[in-house]
Amino acid sequence: MQKLMVMGTIYRKDKKDNLTKLTVNVSRKKDGGWVNEYFDFVAFSKTKEFIDQWFHEGNPILVEAEQSSFKKEVDGVEKTLKSWVIRQTHFVAREHTKGKFNKDLKNQVNEKDNDDDDDGELPF
Repeated sequence: MQKLMVMGTIYRKDKKDNLTKLTVNVSRKKDGGWVNEYFDFVAFSKTKEFIDQWFHEGNPILVEAEQSSFKKEVDGVEKTLKSWVIRQTHFVAREHTKGKFNKDLKNQVNEKDNDDDDDGELPF
């Protein structure tokens, strides 16, 4: 079984009844310039529902997928087709938001620490 991990940006998202198709764009430096590569994935079941709810075109994403093959008749000829099936997805912070969530959480904790209603007793 072949596995693939890709971190990039969702270029295209196509939702259907029982599956979601994703195209993920990965940009990398090559020969002094940038090269874009596109990877096509398909998601089913709970993974499909998770992607549909939380990810949209333009969002960064980390995808873990396995290669799956199936036979299909095309123009009277049986062909073996392969696709990458998403097993897991992960959220990825964008460059301009890195650390923002941690700073916000730290500010919330500091505000709570400065609360005047603290009577010194443990909350449990």
